[in-house]
Amino acid sequence: VDYKIVATIVCNDQACSNAHSLTDAISAAAQSTLNNALLDGSLNDSLQSNVPNQSFDVDPNSSSISQPVTHISATVISSSPDSDSLYYPDWSKPSGGCKTGGGEPMYMTLAPSTWMLATRNDCCSRYFSWMQNECEGTSGAAPSGLWYPDWEGSDDICKNDGSEPEYMASNPESWMHSSEQDCCEAYFSWMLNECLGSSANATDKWFMDWNLFKCKKDCDVGTGPSCGGRANSWDGLFDTRSACCAEKAAWNPTDCLVD
Repeated sequence: VDYKIVATIVCNDQACSNAHSLTDAISAAAQSTLNNALLDGSLNDSLQSNVPNQSFDVDPNSSSISQPVTHISATVISSSPDSDSLYYPDWSKPSGGCKTGGGEPMYMTLAPSTWMLATRNDCCSRYFSWMQNECEGTSGAAPSGLWYPDWEGSDDICKNDGSEPEYMASNPESWMHSSEQDCCEAYFSWMLNECLGSSANATDKWFMDWNLFKCKKDCDVGTGPSCGGRANSWDGLFDTRSACCAEKAAWNPTDCLVD
């Protein structure tokens, strides 16, 4: 039984001296495996099942497994100072990042113009643009003073501490606002007072409390007469209680006017 082995080996220059010894080991293993298959009959069975409409009768007593003819095709990838200075994406880090100094996967070494770049900034821009600062290991620009929604916290508020996510910092026109009021109205309008917190001033104007069907003053309960808590952003506000009752409870203004 004659056959041949073609070995295509890609290696760094320091390892290519092993190409022949590696191929010799593969050849010896193949010859031994095939010889055992010839003796136990499994080679004949395998040939029969893989080549239909062809009859095989390999007699182990009159047949032998020849030494394979081997062909070695070795591609040598030499590392150089130039390639070692390039940056490549480090997929092993969950937070992303670009590395240099060698050690990149072989597929990147084979195609450096596709995968590797001259600077960390370029590498981070291509592969981790949504988290550029984290990739470069910097904290980004100085705090802009703009307000952003803090969706990571549990308070549903807006902050201007410069810790906004990278995607907001890179596109402030879409996400950030010049005042806390504007930010809260944009992202937490249904709970505007809670978002504004202590910075929201009571107006002392009047609004309709639909749970009581009475007009109450926009101020914290207990801080003054007729205070009904803070008005919501959608509540209409009136300068006087009578104006509020006339507009919101015209069918029963008398009860509306008393606490």
